[in-house]
Amino acid sequence: MIGTQTKNYKNMFKKLFKRKTELEKLHEQHAMLLEKAFKVSKVNRTLSDELMAQAYAIEEKILKEANK
Repeated sequence: MIGTQTKNYKNMFKKLFKRKTELEKLHEQHAMLLEKAFKVSKVNRTLSDELMAQAYAIEEKILKEANK
């Protein structure tokens, strides 16, 4: 029981102090834009298309970073 608690604390501190990489930040931003575009698509198609274009630009950045 004590061993599992120690592992949980170690994992918690790793997650707490771990910095996000540029690739992780881009993935989060991409997901956020896709979610916004989906929600807005029901009301404003033009804005949704703009958000999708932004998400596509970030997707290209992700592919460039991944291929480095």
